[in-house]
Amino acid sequence: MSTNDFDYIGLVGAILLAIQNLPQIYLLYKKKSTEEISWAFLLIGLVAASLLASSAYKHNVLTFIIANTVCLFTMTIIFFQKIYYENTLFSISSKIKYLLNK
Repeated sequence: MSTNDFDYIGLVGAILLAIQNLPQIYLLYKKKSTEEISWAFLLIGLVAASLLASSAYKHNVLTFIIANTVCLFTMTIIFFQKIYYENTLFSISSKIKYLLNK
């Protein structure tokens, strides 16, 4: 395989890495639930994407800068979805319990 072949393979991998979280974001949005997503997964993913994006920036590898920055962005969306849906569900259940005990 030539160097160009490896460049294309790397580009395809970077694109897949960048879009890997989009189906999950959509599913969480449709279900309005993030119960299946663990905090450890989110935190490790955010730290890993941050470190990889920083390393790619330092080494000036545009393909990986873009891929890891998009990955960091999508992990951040999932992180805020988890906060939003858990707090919303908690608020609703608290209100229901309050009304039932009244």
